[in-house]
Amino acid sequence: MGAELEVGGTALSLVGSRACHTTSRWGADHSAGDRDARGQRDAALKLVEKALALPDNQIEEHHPALFWLEFEMNSQLTSHIESSEEGESSWITLAGAALSESGVVGASALRYGLEDMLADFRLPQAEEHRVQKLIGAAENVRPFKDLASSEHLAEDILDVLHTLGRLRTLHSENPKEA
Repeated sequence: MGAELEVGGTALSLVGSRACHTTSRWGADHSAGDRDARGQRDAALKLVEKALALPDNQIEEHHPALFWLEFEMNSQLTSHIESSEEGESSWITLAGAALSESGVVGASALRYGLEDMLADFRLPQAEEHRVQKLIGAAENVRPFKDLASSEHLAEDILDVLHTLGRLRTLHSENPKEA
């Protein structure tokens, strides 16, 4: 059964894991992201802890929840870049806004995703410099796999989920914000 984590209104599947996203018999979503956004932090943490109870993927050498977070961050950023018209860089402005509203771990995860975008895309020099300014110093960037050693992993995952949700919301509210 695939587990799902809810981010910004969209349930996404975590292959090979148990449910972190549940639907009540009345169809209401009760996901970690939604519950945290509604101030139900304890309930959100319980859902994240369900995902964390899954065993590590020994072949891929990652935990399914951390793999999903990295995949979703890169997917969102890639989508925003690819949907931008040539010369339009509002995605950077909105990433900066999400970064300023993120906690330490969420901000680090976003910076890591931005680093990946620099490696994956040939951006115009001005955009590349703006992204590099958002990333900042190397100590501000922490790979997702390093989260596994966190003493507060469930809370750190909620922080990243918050950042992902905020990034998605900003892009949906401001598709051409420059």
